[in-house]
Amino acid sequence: MTGDDFLLGKGFLLRTSAAVKKLGLLLICCFLISCTAGEKIHPLENAFSALEVEAEKMRIVVWRCIAEDFLEPEEMQPLLDAAVKLLDAEIISEANTQQQEFSSCIILAQSGGIKLSLTAQAMPQASYIIISAECDMSCGSFSDLAALLGEAVGEPYSVNALLVGSCPGNMQEQWQKQIESAIAACGAELVEITAEESYCSGTARCPFLQESELSGGRHINLQLAASYDEQEDRSFYYLGYPLLYIDY
Repeated sequence: MTGDDFLLGKGFLLRTSAAVKKLGLLLICCFLISCTAGEKIHPLENAFSALEVEAEKMRIVVWRCIAEDFLEPEEMQPLLDAAVKLLDAEIISEANTQQQEFSSCIILAQSGGIKLSLTAQAMPQASYIIISAECDMSCGSFSDLAALLGEAVGEPYSVNALLVGSCPGNMQEQWQKQIESAIAACGAELVEITAEESYCSGTARCPFLQESELSGGRHINLQLAASYDEQEDRSFYYLGYPLLYIDY
């Protein structure tokens, strides 16, 4: 990853935040709060299925602190090579960057239909390994892919996730009901819902997803949103754990 914007699919763009960049790109790929290793993340799939919209794409990022000090590129590279092997991935490109107080090793790869970015980053206070995967839902189970990526970075790892789907037409009148049903389906408690002319967004606290983000003085770890694309005449649905950091 380079920190640049990247396309997740037609109609939606993920962006790394300025705050992350100010931290020296420490968490380039993982700009959402973490969850603990081995945690059951299947409630996300349950929530999306309750929308009665087929999930089309997913993005999963896992990361782990590999040292509480600065590692040289040659010390981090073997970890990335082992992850590439475990993921049975084909390397597309590699790049190393080394500065006085920052170094990184980046591998772009592909495994089947899964696009992978594997990054090892070092700063004076800590070094990290980060793996990002983007693919169509047809590539396999969301939960299985998250577990595989976790195995590739090693325990204890952290996760963030995004699911995206769409359906024909403007479903604006149903958005709020759909989002409330989806939140209930995964055993979560609705925290807040906002319905505007162009979008609807709901945040929730799910007891089955351990970590949370403090927003407006309340802890949340699940966000769903819906919007309409006039050009495509489709309603798009987004589910983020723990938050959505996208335009919708």
